[in-house]
Amino acid sequence: MNVRFFCLSAALWAAACGITDSVEFGPSAPPPASAGENANGGGDGAGTAAGGKSGAATARKGGVASGGATSQPTSGASGASTAGKPSTAGGAGDGAGGAAGDSGMVAEPVCGNGVIETGEQCDASSPSDHDGCDECRVVCAEHGDDLLESDDHHCYAGYREPQLEFASAREDCEMRGAHLVTIESAAENELVAEFIVESKYIGAFEDVALTAEGSGDYRWVTGEALSFENWANGEPDRAESRCGEGPGPGPGGSRCYEHCVATLPDGRWADQRCDRADGWVCEWEPVGRN
Repeated sequence: MNVRFFCLSAALWAAACGITDSVEFGPSAPPPASAGENANGGGDGAGTAAGGKSGAATARKGGVASGGATSQPTSGASGASTAGKPSTAGGAGDGAGGAAGDSGMVAEPVCGNGVIETGEQCDASSPSDHDGCDECRVVCAEHGDDLLESDDHHCYAGYREPQLEFASAREDCEMRGAHLVTIESAAENELVAEFIVESKYIGAFEDVALTAEGSGDYRWVTGEALSFENWANGEPDRAESRCGEGPGPGPGGSRCYEHCVATLPDGRWADQRCDRADGWVCEWEPVGRN
């Protein structure tokens, strides 16, 4: 009786004074779980059927962090991450991203809608056999023989027979579905020079009367300003060309600009009287709207 009383007293004393498991149960007792292990899931403790307070708390905490839902304590560490259902939220994000990605895709060009889109050289809304556009590809040969094509798919042809004044040359190009050439770069000027034997009209002119003195303010027949120029030395010059009718210089001996422009065999430009008969160069732009 005394022995039992002593053992019971010793056990109560050990519990009240915080004696460790190793003292109470001997050196073979399992070590206590660290605070870090409890906070991080407790491993095996959270996975037991009983769960325990530390295991249950870890499972609930893991569930909230993953998906906002509280998992059951009996589900363990692996069950905690499943209870939160992060894959559901992730799936929603993936769906939204997929929808945004789809809306940002570049549409395939539609040949025949009249709009030159990426991958097309031209686009005729009402195709014909002479528009220089076949299945949204430029075909300069449809405009005639011996045409040249630029890198940006413009077509060019030079004519000399019969020689025409500027106004008639301009009209001829328009009847062909083109315009007198407008030159916007050195590369384009070099291409046009391949048609020149003596001289030919290009599309630059001064929009004044033939007999006006003028100011040398030339523009292209398309209405654009001359962003590129390649004048010969001294050109355009105020040559002693008559501004009015009759022989000799103009009224009072005025030195006048010549109001049209021709290109010479070396690719240089010179002002020229618009009533002079000469050759000319036409330019076809790709069919379609940009």
